[in-house]
Amino acid sequence: MNHLKLAYHRCDSFLEYPNHTYNDVFKSPICIMSESNNEHFSSKKMAIRVEKKLLGRMATRGLAKMFIDDSVGSLLDNIYTMAKLEMKEKKKAEKLVKNILKIIVKIGILYRYEQLNEEELEIGHQLQDKFHQLILTIISFREISFTFDKRYLIRMLNECKQLIDSLINRHLTDKSHKRVKNVFEFYSNEEFIERAFDRNDKFNVIMDEIVDKLNHLVESGQL
Repeated sequence: MNHLKLAYHRCDSFLEYPNHTYNDVFKSPICIMSESNNEHFSSKKMAIRVEKKLLGRMATRGLAKMFIDDSVGSLLDNIYTMAKLEMKEKKKAEKLVKNILKIIVKIGILYRYEQLNEEELEIGHQLQDKFHQLILTIISFREISFTFDKRYLIRMLNECKQLIDSLINRHLTDKSHKRVKNVFEFYSNEEFIERAFDRNDKFNVIMDEIVDKLNHLVESGQL
């Protein structure tokens, strides 16, 4: 079997990598050239593949601060604590938050490297609006208890899931869709939602912290 030989050479123009821990993967900007057909591959596409691969190996709850600021990272810690209380198993809670992180970062990679077409960008705008509406709804349901409507909340969660699936469909694998499903199945569970908004439940303190942080993120324009 003939193996494709790859030659590496410096590019005249190069992609600037963001300030992440793994910036030094490429010590200098490179392109990949096939000696068999002189075909040049895109440095941008290569960077996307490398980031996705490294993300798969490295993603943990503690890695969140590489990609998101301290406020969102702190919120993610609260989400982990709540998941651990519900699941009663640390590994399952860590997997849930890891899936959330991977979804966020992989979508961020698609945006950063301009991989989305016009239709997908429109879906992204719809997702942003729907997610903002979801956050405001969670805050309202928590602060004004008589407004709580679990069916409405579940419908909004499902709409967000559908938009994410549409956004990533052309770019990511079935494994990513399964991660999305895992996250939204957990948060769309009726019994969990009822307990989360019950002031007399074990989630009361952690929900107050989550809503306080959501309020801060909304007021600061981050959500």
